[in-house]
Amino acid sequence: GAQKSYDEWRAAATYFNEREVVAAMLKIVSDAEASKLVKTSAIDMIAAWGTVEDAQAAKTAVEALPDDNKDKSSLMSKCDSAIAKF
Repeated sequence: GAQKSYDEWRAAATYFNEREVVAAMLKIVSDAEASKLVKTSAIDMIAAWGTVEDAQAAKTAVEALPDDNKDKSSLMSKCDSAIAKF
């Protein structure tokens, strides 16, 4: 199935480093200029390849956004969903 295909790819993809991807996604979530769509996708990737600590770091980054940021509330919900997956 899909998991077996992923596991086979992952075993062969020695160049792929989840920690590097997660670190890059956390930078995106922290970027004040990044769009809601980009930040939402970054949070999804953090949930898929990161740890609960990574998801909590994403939430901390979103909490640091200005209160007048129109996307802050929905991004906070997205982070809460990501944290709940762990």
